[in-house]
Amino acid sequence: MGAYSEAFSVYTMLKYSKRTMNKAIHGKILHILLSGGLLKDAYLVVKDNAELIPKPAIKKFAISFMRNGNINLVNDVIKSIHNSNYKIDQVVIVEQ
Repeated sequence: MGAYSEAFSVYTMLKYSKRTMNKAIHGKILHILLSGGLLKDAYLVVKDNAELIPKPAIKKFAISFMRNGNINLVNDVIKSIHNSNYKIDQVVIVEQ
């Protein structure tokens, strides 16, 4: 609870360890980072593992980033979302 930046640190340690990560961990870490408002860290998780993250988590990330994210990163975020084969629909743009 409330340890949002620590979640990203744990994620980074797991990422660079020699162990394989469960697919679900990416989505869980993404939800934690979004809850804490750490959108830049959430973007890094999506960028590196877009194909492993569940579609509802990608949608939540896209909506959160469109609402509160850094305008300079929007193009990069859209590219990452596109690489996950998630189709950006009108809902993501309108719900901002």
